[in-house]
Amino acid sequence: MFTSKKLYSPLAEKLSQLEITEPTAMQRLALPKIKSGSDVFVISPKETGKSTLAVIYLLHKLKTELEDEDIPRAIVVVPTKEKVLIFKELLDKFGKYSHLRVLCAYTDDDLEKQRNEIYKGADIVVGTGKRLGELYTGTGLNLKLVNTIVVDDFDEINKQDALTQTERILVANPKVQKLFFATTQPALMKKIIEKVSTNLLTING
Repeated sequence: MFTSKKLYSPLAEKLSQLEITEPTAMQRLALPKIKSGSDVFVISPKETGKSTLAVIYLLHKLKTELEDEDIPRAIVVVPTKEKVLIFKELLDKFGKYSHLRVLCAYTDDDLEKQRNEIYKGADIVVGTGKRLGELYTGTGLNLKLVNTIVVDDFDEINKQDALTQTERILVANPKVQKLFFATTQPALMKKIIEKVSTNLLTING
């Protein structure tokens, strides 16, 4: 179960209010490995709770906003604007207690506007690979305090420019924990993961 013994207590209470108490088989298998601090690659079918697990772990790890810091502690890379908004909705829904500042970055919106919003302060930035790469290259994304990078639906980030920009984010800080979620394992994606992670645990669920 998602209990306060296993998760940050306010998060466990919020999940209980939302009647999210029993992890899926994949979540039960993967969560202890992810909580150990290792880089983890979860390969699992659709509708098994990969995005939900990523959200729960980020909220458990970050807990609340850092009032004396403006730069992100977590980056989430997803394939599309639609997935950016879905992921942010989950973070807001599960983490209402936390006051974590969650900002979005995608190519349908103005780059300078997003850069300014992130500069004002963010704990988590959720974005497409291409836009996050553009922000990082243009010094609009400070990764100095980032401790976790999540790549969700990695097998759907299939455009070459998005893959290149995603890799740029992943190699920027070798010490951060990297979590990858996908339903399949294309060769190019596997090559990138092996390049950026040396202590990877793979979970098939």
